[in-house]
Amino acid sequence: MELLNAASIPLEKIHLIEASAGTGKTYNITRIYLRLLLEKQLDVEQILVMTFTKDATEEIKGRIDGFLRESIEQWDTWIESDDKYKVLLAQRIDANSAKLLLQKALVNLDQASIYTIHGFCKRVLTEHAFASGLLFDANMESDDRDVAIQAVEDRYRLFAKQDKQGFVALSEFWPTPDKFLAQFANAIYSDKALSVVDKQAFVDAISHKANGVLQAIDSELDLITRELIDKKSGKDKEKRIEELAQLKTELNAIVQTPEDALKVTSKFGSGTRFSRSQHKDTFKAVFEPLKDLAKLQDKLPTWLSKITSFTTAKTLIEEIRLNMVEQKLKLNQLSFDDLIRSLAKQFDDKDFNHVLASTLRSQFPVALVDEFQDTDPLQFQILKALYLGQQNTAMYLIGDPKQAIYGFRGGDIFTYLKARTVCDHQWVMDTNYRSSRHMINGYNRLFWGAPLNEQARDVFGYDIPYPQIKSPDTSTSELSELGLSQGALKFVACELEEESTEGQKLEQIALWCGQLASDILSNGKVKAKHIAVLVRDGKEADLISESLKRFNIGAVYLSNRQDLFQSSHAKALLTVLKGVLFVENDRYFNAALACEFINYDAAKLSHVQHDELAWQEIKLQFADLRNLWLEQGFIAMAFNLLHQLIRVKQFEQDRALTNILHLIEVLQHASNEHNTPQALVQFLHRSVHAPQTSQENELRLESEDNLVKIITQHGSKGLEYPIVFIPFSCRHKSPIKFGTQDITTYAYHDDKLAPHLTLGANEQIKEWVAQEGYAEAIRLLYVAITRAEQCCYIPVAELKDAHLSPLGKTLGASTPEALIASVKALAEEMPQDISFMQAPAVAIPAPRSTDEENTATVIKLPSFNAKIERDWWLSSFSALSRNVRNHGVSLPDRDALLTLEDTTNIAPKLRFDIAKGAHTGNLLHDVFEHVDFTQPQWPQAIEKPLARYGKLPSAFSEVDLTKWFDDVIATKFTLPGGESLSLAELPWHQTLRESEFYFPMHRAKGHTLTNVLNEHRTQSVLASLPSFHSLKGMMHGFIDLIFEHQGKYYVCDYKSTHLGNDFTHYAPQALADDIALHNYDLQYLIYSVALHRYLKTTLPNYRYEQHFGGAFYFYLRGMSTQAPTDSGVFYRDIAYRHIEALDRLFEGEYTEERQGEKYV
Repeated sequence: MELLNAASIPLEKIHLIEASAGTGKTYNITRIYLRLLLEKQLDVEQILVMTFTKDATEEIKGRIDGFLRESIEQWDTWIESDDKYKVLLAQRIDANSAKLLLQKALVNLDQASIYTIHGFCKRVLTEHAFASGLLFDANMESDDRDVAIQAVEDRYRLFAKQDKQGFVALSEFWPTPDKFLAQFANAIYSDKALSVVDKQAFVDAISHKANGVLQAIDSELDLITRELIDKKSGKDKEKRIEELAQLKTELNAIVQTPEDALKVTSKFGSGTRFSRSQHKDTFKAVFEPLKDLAKLQDKLPTWLSKITSFTTAKTLIEEIRLNMVEQKLKLNQLSFDDLIRSLAKQFDDKDFNHVLASTLRSQFPVALVDEFQDTDPLQFQILKALYLGQQNTAMYLIGDPKQAIYGFRGGDIFTYLKARTVCDHQWVMDTNYRSSRHMINGYNRLFWGAPLNEQARDVFGYDIPYPQIKSPDTSTSELSELGLSQGALKFVACELEEESTEGQKLEQIALWCGQLASDILSNGKVKAKHIAVLVRDGKEADLISESLKRFNIGAVYLSNRQDLFQSSHAKALLTVLKGVLFVENDRYFNAALACEFINYDAAKLSHVQHDELAWQEIKLQFADLRNLWLEQGFIAMAFNLLHQLIRVKQFEQDRALTNILHLIEVLQHASNEHNTPQALVQFLHRSVHAPQTSQENELRLESEDNLVKIITQHGSKGLEYPIVFIPFSCRHKSPIKFGTQDITTYAYHDDKLAPHLTLGANEQIKEWVAQEGYAEAIRLLYVAITRAEQCCYIPVAELKDAHLSPLGKTLGASTPEALIASVKALAEEMPQDISFMQAPAVAIPAPRSTDEENTATVIKLPSFNAKIERDWWLSSFSALSRNVRNHGVSLPDRDALLTLEDTTNIAPKLRFDIAKGAHTGNLLHDVFEHVDFTQPQWPQAIEKPLARYGKLPSAFSEVDLTKWFDDVIATKFTLPGGESLSLAELPWHQTLRESEFYFPMHRAKGHTLTNVLNEHRTQSVLASLPSFHSLKGMMHGFIDLIFEHQGKYYVCDYKSTHLGNDFTHYAPQALADDIALHNYDLQYLIYSVALHRYLKTTLPNYRYEQHFGGAFYFYLRGMSTQAPTDSGVFYRDIAYRHIEALDRLFEGEYTEERQGEKYV
């Protein structure tokens, strides 16, 4: 590779620029960008700059803006500059022309084509919708998890119905859709071809293992015979001979029929046979594999069963992928990954869109792609289609394969490596302007893998070389100024107690880091803000946070993604707000005083309780806050509460205040919906005890001023810190496990670097996956170490499998002991740059305390052991049928996504093609709630509901929608007695819309409700409702439509359920089946009880037989004047005895004395 020179690099063809850490990548991007503006005279809109995060796009735009301004202001001095780049440009370009072009670029910089890859794809697909075939108004969603969940649930339902035996086998491993999605999300979201591991590989592994033992026995047979047989005599010798023969016979059987052979029972290979032999190590090597063989045999039945289920899972995953595509098409929805797939599809070899490619090349003749090592095959496919082999274009791929660390996001180092083969030029940037000379020398030696004057060892693998990085002549070390000893790369030996658990060992390492940080800070020359601790996950971050806290060192976790409502501050604020709102309730009031925000300890609380004036004063303070809440709203009360009562611990003041202000903001926003204090407190209670993941509710960062930064190694990329700690580089994390369990989806490249995605894995696949995982771990360690400007502390310890840890793999250590020896050798070889020191003794200081944070004696509170009765609840049809206990009022019933028949190929009709699910149900209900059936003004009726709904399917318009509605209301349905009626004949005054009701339930028996429902049914299908011991509280619901005709009152409900694409699917019997399947008969019985009670109290001389007409369910997709009679219409007359039974049931009138009656 040639050394990059931004002043002379050609402005055409394809270039690969390898920019090692700290070598000024963005600096050179801005310089190439400036040359393109001046020498090629391109507009800022024509130069495509692409990177992988929004933050990076803003940084690049800011750097370009700054360099443009500097160039305009200082152009006249460039000709005399010491910077050769500036001199050459000043010589090539006329000053007036240069300033004019740069000023034009600066004015138009807001329109510059600087995008993330997703942003670029979105612009192309929307600007060139005709050429790309994408709809203009596609909805962009960052997360399509809801679509995935729905697709998995649909396939689980259908599979359970179609193949009960297969479903039972599948559910043994993944019993619910959620667990299936959790296990196979990577496969579901991927577009790679999916395969299942060959079961023969597992069988062969057992045979191979047994054969290996046989060969080992044969190779050492003379030694085995002499030491383990001939030294015995008599019966003992005969027994040993028999045991060896038995062992070989059993092993041969396993080799021949590994699936059917029994496990080894011979005792010959037992360790007790040779535990005292001088040849113990040899015998152990021969017979130890018998243990592994036994484990493989134990696992074989489970694995064979699991592989069968993997085959089923593969079929389901492929169907789920198709289902997601179909659903997104119907919803006109695209995820970020869909953007890339959609654009890449335009440039498939089989169907290459030459028109779009030519248009984009004209629009963007030059591209600069930053962080190219994080690209993937689809992204590179787009770039190749636009620039590979094209005249009058240029593409610069800038990246560092040593920093390819985003494999879990789809980044593919192999794409970068393949790009090398198609590039016209390759350049390298080899001077680090970030770190000190000693720091650079230290990590040069570590990643060179050998003394710097010898041949490099292949540390990174996959043909990724490590160029020795240079330091500029001006580089200096500030270690002495910071009060630190020599050796910028500092390995710290931590001696751990062998009997300690792995968790205890990690805690000890964290404590040593805390002690080291404390010692460094004690010299007064280093500030906390100079230190960063780089971790790999939340577990490590928690260990470091706790350690620093114990040493009274303030820290901030910059990668914290914890939910706000899971913080202790959310729970404390909930306690305080309950105390304010229910100030008369001493239990809530005392809890508020004792929580961490007001922090009355036992002694202070006891004192207040015995001082009436003090007690009254604080109570009045709480009461005043409640009055303020009621009169002026939540925000006014909250800030008065914050200023008057809340006190936070000095140590965590920044974190606590940040969380409190965030909580106040969230609650103020929520108060728009939950507009009473009780409702708002209930919202906070639910959020604390059952939080929902939301980016808006992630913890915000407190101030970083003078705090130690804790950040993930991934999050640290692109950042720099004077002093870096990498506490757990000796901790091994297996690439083939998630926690303690093996992963199920394996993405890897084989020995020919061909990509694969496989369910399950044999030993070879695991080896390939582990090889890629360990290589990425080394790259991640490289990223972490190169964040350091002056020095980097790396604890080393003999943790379990430490030789497989990132540091162990980097050093090529074969054992944990070898790892320690290797770092010692490095320090001896380069003492000016690398040091090896013993961890300091840990001396944890006493906790800080303030006058307000006294240390009164802890008084143990009495425990509450009684039972609180919590069986009063607000119920509804949905709650009864789905076993859900509502925490608030129910919503109007809308249809879930239900599809009972497969789609058939018929002419498109809006009624059948409109999306399934509650979203469409809302549209139909909202329109029919407000329209006058006799004089429908459809444009006004559909305006707001359709605005909330969004766009109709692409083939249809509002005209189609109103034609459907006209058809529905004109459809005749049959009343009791044979008379026909349509909705169009019902004047407004004879209808009630969305009628909300409540009625009390007095300890109604759950099983009795089921009995009443089953007696009402005329079908053989019996209802099976969730088991409730008793129903106590309030029944609540909404009745879509009540209409009166000729003195009779009818309960009606609209259904948008999709039963099929033909009117025959909406025949009365099909509707009856659907009603029973979803327990809608329970729904109309409850609604009928509500109407019955209402009519009893409002209609003079009410008689059920005379005035109650029954229940209609209108399946709107099936109602049409062109369909057979009563298509889409379900009617049921309801016997008075059933209504009376339910009425009495909810009144709680069934007692033990009446058990002989029918429904008890």
